[in-house]
Amino acid sequence: MKDLVKAGLLALLEGDRDSVLDLFPYESDDSIIIWLKASSVEDITERKRLLQRIVQNTTPEFKNLAIKILERENKFEALLKIPPSYKFWIKKDRALVESEEEFFKN
Repeated sequence: MKDLVKAGLLALLEGDRDSVLDLFPYESDDSIIIWLKASSVEDITERKRLLQRIVQNTTPEFKNLAIKILERENKFEALLKIPPSYKFWIKKDRALVESEEEFFKN
């Protein structure tokens, strides 16, 4: 099991999330495996489900990280639901416009 976890950590560090999921195709109660899978899945719903399992069932270090990530995800979801100001495209700093014009002149 230790070798599988090590291989999963290395694959995740290399950005190979598919390999992590291939190494652990089964459900597990082991916190590190749940963490690796949560870090590798693309589906946000599945990711949140796995993070929620970590919060409910695992060791404090993973639990605290999972809580922080879930809070951040919920915060950003709420921000995305807020419509932008109707004049957001008009507010542009004049100095920035002038510097852009100078940049593209040359």
